[in-house]
Amino acid sequence: MVLWFTVLLPQLLRNHKRKSVEGLNALWAIANFSASFCNAFFVFSLALPVQIRIMAVYMPILEGCMLLQFVFFYTPRWHVRVAVPILLLLWGAIAAAELFIGGATGILAWIAIALWSVETFPQLYTNLSLRSTEGQSVTSVLITCLGKTSDSLTAFLLVMPTQTRVLAFFSA
Repeated sequence: MVLWFTVLLPQLLRNHKRKSVEGLNALWAIANFSASFCNAFFVFSLALPVQIRIMAVYMPILEGCMLLQFVFFYTPRWHVRVAVPILLLLWGAIAAAELFIGGATGILAWIAIALWSVETFPQLYTNLSLRSTEGQSVTSVLITCLGKTSDSLTAFLLVMPTQTRVLAFFSA
């Protein structure tokens, strides 16, 4: 839990200091936020410990801060002007589905798992294209590696919902 609470903080600080998100892939940030947003509803449909519920609220906020850095620091600006309204509509549709369509929470939980399982690929593509990892915070990457290793181990050691086990396997 501590790892996931801190994972994006070094990246957010690095971006803020550089006033840039250069070297980061926006699809990575969008997939992370979208998955966390879907997960926030799913977590509250289960009888889970309070710290998991806190994290389900905290992570979309933290990832929303990352998206705001893309809004403020990303160039070219026209990409932001086109993407933001589309994404707001998408996230509004997710919220509406979660709140008003019975059974949507379970389906969207699987969508969150799929997003978290592939979210690294856009960033890997960016790193390969640039032939650099300069935009990434080394500390955030290390925390992610430790967190995903921990998730993999807990999937085998704790009683968890099926979705969480699948996520731990594919995400790691």
